[in-house]
Amino acid sequence: MGFLWEDDGCRCSPNTQPCMFLIKLFKRNEKVEMALQLWNDMVEKGFGSYILVSDVLFDLLCDMGKLVEAEKCFLQMVEKGQKPSNVSFRRIKVLMELAKKHDAIQNLSEKMAIFGSSIRAPESMDEKECSNSAS
Repeated sequence: MGFLWEDDGCRCSPNTQPCMFLIKLFKRNEKVEMALQLWNDMVEKGFGSYILVSDVLFDLLCDMGKLVEAEKCFLQMVEKGQKPSNVSFRRIKVLMELAKKHDAIQNLSEKMAIFGSSIRAPESMDEKECSNSAS
C-alpha cells in the first residue's frame, strides 16, 4: 500500500498537512503500521516536511510504546539530513531512559550532535549515585 495517488495519469503526493492529518487519524485508530507506511513513502519519495510530520509520528509511536520504530524513524531523518525537533528527541530519550535503552540513547544523542545540539546522553544511575555520594 502506497500513499501516491494517480488520477488520469497525473501522479500526486500528499503534502505536509494531509500527512499530519492522516497520522493523527491513524493514531486515533491505533494504526501504527499505516502511519509507518506513510512515513516510509514520505522518506522514499521525498514529499512533505519531515520535521512537522515526524513530531506527529513520534507522538503516536511514543504513546504506543514503539520505541524501536521511533528510533528507526529518527535515524531515517538524520540520514536525509533533517534534524528531528528537540521536543521529539527529549520525549524519545525520556522513554528510552525509563526502558533502560542506554545504547540507543547514546546513538540518538550522537546523531543530534551532528546538528550542533548541546543535548548530551544522560549519565547512568550508577554514575549519578557515585558522584552524589562523593560530595
